[in-house]
Amino acid sequence: MRSWMVASLAFDEMAGVTMEYEAEADPIGVVEGQEGSSIRLADWVARIQSDPRLRPPDPVPSVNPFDRRPMTITPHPGTVYVWEEKHRIGMMAWSEEGLDEIVVYGASPQVVAIAEEVARDLGGRFRRLGVE
Repeated sequence: MRSWMVASLAFDEMAGVTMEYEAEADPIGVVEGQEGSSIRLADWVARIQSDPRLRPPDPVPSVNPFDRRPMTITPHPGTVYVWEEKHRIGMMAWSEEGLDEIVVYGASPQVVAIAEEVARDLGGRFRRLGVE
């Protein structure tokens, strides 16, 4: 499991967040650039802000384990939960593998449709993992 996913799951546990529908823990695909172009983080963050179905996790108060002072854990600006009505159905996150891509979690048809829409809006494509 990718390190940021482990951190995200721990973050969810601290925040008391649970999935309304069971979502896949493994990524189902990526939003990536077309040939000769790439997806940019700034464009992805702007796209997040324009879509109410894409909601960043809330910052979580915590305690610094070294000096025991209060701190706030702030999620990466490219990480969002995918919502349908009042149900969290998936997650999309900027890759931490050094690639200009968005990793998609949650196998429901709604998550796939939103990933395809995001890809079109950013001038890229949605590629399912394990399917060429």
